[in-house]
Amino acid sequence: QDYVLYLYSQPNTGDGSTNGRQTTFTVTDLNGTQNTTTTLSDQDALTFVLNQNYVAFNVTSTASGTLGIDVTVGAGEAALSGFQLQTVPEPSTYALMLASVAALAGYRRFKKK
Repeated sequence: QDYVLYLYSQPNTGDGSTNGRQTTFTVTDLNGTQNTTTTLSDQDALTFVLNQNYVAFNVTSTASGTLGIDVTVGAGEAALSGFQLQTVPEPSTYALMLASVAALAGYRRFKKK
């Protein structure tokens, strides 16, 4: 199963001492896949902006369905303030949804005649 892992970096404090502070996240899953991405924290960010105050990683579970993730934050950098894990639907899910919509449309058209 594929997942998308969202990591949120700690926003700047607004005191000027940490303005533009970078955070480097390194993510390693059980399959040994390692990815590194850097965010640039923004004290004035009122919305979520990719690679500015959050990053997204694609991670995959093992063949047995186990998902283990190791997240490392660079030394002296902003902290991890939150995370979110979402599953990525398999292509068969989209095919089933499309077939259902087509069947409903066909049924409505047949019923009108």
